Amino acid sequence: MITTNKRDRQRRLLIHFLPETILLLSILAYFLLPSVVIGYSPLIKYPTECTVIFTVAFTLVQLGVYCFIWSCCKPAQMDEIQFFTCTKPSPSASTGVMICFACYAIMHIACVLFGAPLFQQMEGTSAWAFLTTTLITVPNLVLLGSRPNSLYQVVVCGKFENTTERYLYFQSVGVLLGSWAAAVVIPLDWDRPWQVWPIPCVVGALLGYMVSILTSCIITAKELKTEKVH
Repeated sequence: MITTNKRDRQRRLLIHFLPETILLLSILAYFLLPSVVIGYSPLIKYPTECTVIFTVAFTLVQLGVYCFIWSCCKPAQMDEIQFFTCTKPSPSASTGVMICFACYAIMHIACVLFGAPLFQQMEGTSAWAFLTTTLITVPNLVLLGSRPNSLYQVVVCGKFENTTERYLYFQSVGVLLGSWAAAVVIPLDWDRPWQVWPIPCVVGALLGYMVSILTSCIITAKELKTEKVH
């Protein structure tokens, strides 16, 4: 009986973290599969094109995960708030689009203010801004809705009251910190092909995204284990 209960708990944990697993495996596949299949990373050779293509593809993955799989694997009572019931206000599509464009503009301007060329390599800057915008806005808009006040409180102020809001905050911070930290290697005179803009910040954003998901999963798993013990 003990073994059966233990296996049942493990199965529930696997189901609970299935959405995060899909997201992490998708990014790992982007990093590893090209090198295995064709022998080199297209991101190094075609950084802008690869970033845009991956962003579009991963946005579809995120929409599938957050719109369908997330609600099935994570019941509303786990987060102490009914995110997926009729009590949640219906998001406005037009407001969501405006938020995406605003976030893209902020990312692009911030990147230039932090040292990216204003006119040179604008395609690379736009590709990075496109990537970071989708990594941050897609999960927040799907799970929180397009209410600016809610997004501001969670993403900007870091005021979270449940595991989903904490997950979204960690994720947003991870993307930005990862990009910022990775930019350190750009001015170094190592003359490596992966130092070319925007490769370091693209990789940094994705690594920060992955680390934030793993961190959130570890904290949540400990909380779930504690709840079951009590």
